[in-house]
Amino acid sequence: MKDHSAKTIDLEKTLSALLYYGTWVASAVTAVGYFFRSYTNEIIIVGIALFILLPTLRVMLLLFIFVRRHEYNFGLVAALVLAIIIASTVIGLYLPQV
Repeated sequence: MKDHSAKTIDLEKTLSALLYYGTWVASAVTAVGYFFRSYTNEIIIVGIALFILLPTLRVMLLLFIFVRRHEYNFGLVAALVLAIIIASTVIGLYLPQV
C-alpha cells in the first residue's frame, strides 16, 4: 500500500491532468467555433460550457477518488460541494427572470 505522500502526489497529478487536458479541449472547441462562426455559434457555446464544467468535473473526480480510498470524511465534503453546485444550477435555470 502506498504511503500518504505518494497518494497525495498521485491525486495532484490526476487533478492537474484533468484540468490541463480539459482546458486544452475546451480551448480547441472554442477556437473551432470561433473560426467557423459563420456557420454556427453553438460550437462556441459548447466550448464555454466545457470551461464552466471543468470545476464540477474536478469535484466529481475528487468524490470518486475519496470514496474509492475509503476517505469518507473528504468524500462527504466533496458530495456536499457537488450537491450545492447541482442545486444552484437547478435554481438558476428555473428561477423566474426579473
